[in-house]
Amino acid sequence: MMAAEFEVLEFEFTVRSKPLLVFVMLRQFFFLLVNSRNARLSVVQFGGYQSLLPALFHKLLGLPCLIIAGGTDCVAYPSIGYGAFANKRMRWFLFKSYKWATHISPVHDSLWKSTNTYYVSDLTEQGIKSFIPNLATPHTVIANGYDSNSWSAYGERDFNLLVTVAAGLDEKRRRKLKGIDLITAMAANFPDKQFMIIGGMGHFKTDLPNVIVYGNMEQEELKNCFRRAGFYLQLSISEGFPNALCEAMLCGCIPIVSNVAAMPMIIGDSGFILEKYDAELLGQIIMLTENNDLHALSFKARERIKTEFPEVRRKIELTQLMNSLIVKASLHEINQL
Repeated sequence: MMAAEFEVLEFEFTVRSKPLLVFVMLRQFFFLLVNSRNARLSVVQFGGYQSLLPALFHKLLGLPCLIIAGGTDCVAYPSIGYGAFANKRMRWFLFKSYKWATHISPVHDSLWKSTNTYYVSDLTEQGIKSFIPNLATPHTVIANGYDSNSWSAYGERDFNLLVTVAAGLDEKRRRKLKGIDLITAMAANFPDKQFMIIGGMGHFKTDLPNVIVYGNMEQEELKNCFRRAGFYLQLSISEGFPNALCEAMLCGCIPIVSNVAAMPMIIGDSGFILEKYDAELLGQIIMLTENNDLHALSFKARERIKTEFPEVRRKIELTQLMNSLIVKASLHEINQL
């Protein structure tokens, strides 16, 4: 997306084990050192270890730094060990990164500051500003965008098939985070429904005959699953602006989501919202779906993403923000002369 407007030099910040972190940061330091003289802006996807040095280069050398905040870098759920702010060391990196950066762009305003009413067993106040109340760095919310031509809806749909996508389900806390435990807790009450969990496998298994767990899928195979399923479940305790939800809706899946972050705003009136982390309430929603015009909701779900969150809108807004940061930095350089 950026390459269409700018010359982009990429640095992939991948750490496969904690002992290698210092080496990756050293590589990033020299990458920034070599390229900062000619660069006009650094853009970092998510706050964390990877955002510290770009933000520091802004503070020391004046290279503007934009951090795109996406979800886990804005929250803390200590009871399930989730969220960058729940990690003491990571929290320090976030504090420095967000304070030293030129600008922050969360994908939804709930990631800046919000109150959690869905999962009340943990911290209620979430978002960057909740954890760094004196933060002065400006921010601009720019929602994710999607290519409706790539994620199309066609074919015969089975409204008794409900699908969800989640990774890392070998870990119990990940299953809780993604609401998989809610699905398995109430699935036995709906033997006529089939629940498809994609991205699990490994050590995660279930004896329920109507809950099928698949491993990772290639994109085309995933699209076919979305086009066949009647519903998409996103019952997470924490999310930012979930791509799988929006892509499933573009394929015609009716969304059933938790009352978390951007999700109620994303689905609008095209689906159903689980207000509390409760398997019984989820079961009531499953029963409620029978009383609706499901074909109409399926069409509405696709149109919702297609019209409200097109990829071109994100590209325009992000490009405008990046150009404004570059211009401001240039004017500052001129004033310093």
